[in-house]
Amino acid sequence: MDKKPLSAQETEVFSKLPSRREMQAQILAQIMSPINNLLRQLKGPAGRIVGAVDAKAKQGESST
Repeated sequence: MDKKPLSAQETEVFSKLPSRREMQAQILAQIMSPINNLLRQLKGPAGRIVGAVDAKAKQGESST
C-alpha cells in the first residue's frame, strides 16, 4: 500500500474482512475439501467389501 490515508469507504471494506486466522482456516478448508471427498469415495467401496467378506465369514461359521 502507498502511504496515503485510507478513505472512509476503504476503512469500512477493511473492517469487514475476516481475521487472519479465519482466512487461514478458510484457505485450509478449501485445500482439504478435495482430499476429504476423495477419501470418502475410497472408503465407501472398501467398507462394502469388508462388510461382504464379514457376512460371508459369519455365514460360513454358522454352517459348520
